[in-house]
Amino acid sequence: MFSWLRLLRRRTVVITLVDDTGFRGVLYRKAGPLVELRNAERLEPGAAPTLCDGAIVIERSRIAFWQVVDSS
Repeated sequence: MFSWLRLLRRRTVVITLVDDTGFRGVLYRKAGPLVELRNAERLEPGAAPTLCDGAIVIERSRIAFWQVVDSS
């Protein structure tokens, strides 16, 4: 079965969490209920983006929605 997440791998995405915070980064991989972002920034309402060191791992159940930033 073909996963739609395969289409997003190695693309820059913005992930908004259920608590209205978010992350912008390159979707690196999906492992079960987790997704991994690299070169990520934390996005919070009313604050400047904060660069994150290392990889960010997010549970898919905490994701409200995804946006693709680039199409390359």
